[in-house]
Amino acid sequence: MAAQDKRRERIICHFRQINYQLAVDEEKYEATVSHPGLSADDFDMRTTRPCVWKIMKAIGAARYFAHHAQLDDTGRTFRDYAKLTDGQLTFLVASELVFTPDLYDYNVPKTPLIIKIQGGHIGNSSCNSVATMLSRDNKFLCSNINQVVLIDKDTRRPMPLPDWWKSKYSKSAEGKRPVRFEKEVRPDKTSSFQIRIVWSDTDSNNHTNYASYVRYAIDAAHFISKQGEIDEIKDMLNNGISKLEMLYLGESTEGDVLHIFMWARQSTQNRIIVQMDKEDSTVFQCCMYYFENPLPNEVIS
Repeated sequence: MAAQDKRRERIICHFRQINYQLAVDEEKYEATVSHPGLSADDFDMRTTRPCVWKIMKAIGAARYFAHHAQLDDTGRTFRDYAKLTDGQLTFLVASELVFTPDLYDYNVPKTPLIIKIQGGHIGNSSCNSVATMLSRDNKFLCSNINQVVLIDKDTRRPMPLPDWWKSKYSKSAEGKRPVRFEKEVRPDKTSSFQIRIVWSDTDSNNHTNYASYVRYAIDAAHFISKQGEIDEIKDMLNNGISKLEMLYLGESTEGDVLHIFMWARQSTQNRIIVQMDKEDSTVFQCCMYYFENPLPNEVIS
């Protein structure tokens, strides 16, 4: 058994041990993951709110479990995803996360959680999946669409999705949209921050984890708020993030230094734009949208 297969098997085993459960509706192309829920470490004890990057990791874990847990003795998986990606790589190119006030409401239980994964848009070399997080009493907490590109492991170039897979799952893609965002042009004057990537920020491929970039962005926003460089930022931080639009444009690894630039546009209220550059190349850009008004449970000063 290849090292990657062993790692995948162990990860699925760990998930089962902490009570992940999977049910698949093949007619709806939908997987439902029963998730144990958030732990104390997933909350910011200053604001009493869930950490956004921990929510991303919870959804990511559910998506991984749904796509790689075997459904029967034949070894098949939901959407044949393990077969689709066997021997190849995937690269996350864009992601959208939408949050509701209920996610931040401490009266809404976050243990356990229900996370539904659906097949999404299918393109030539890319596809996406749609995740929805619900509380145990079925309150909508957040949604996420991840757009990934299939990469040839040898050439490290995008490769076409196989015809058999596109034909088999074309119905699941009906009415679904690709996730595409235009890269914002960084103005000459911005606020800035700098961070060096450490080992614990990286994934099994030794690349910076997709959720780590969002943590860097939020850390930078708080630092810049304390510097008083963007007038509106303090109120936005208090109101909480309502949406993230993320572009993954390159790779970074342990030891790399990221230069983080942040700015706001007067034409668009309640939005901050964050760009991360490694040397002269942009590896990540994110638009962070905030709720217009304070949430029902205000931040504790």
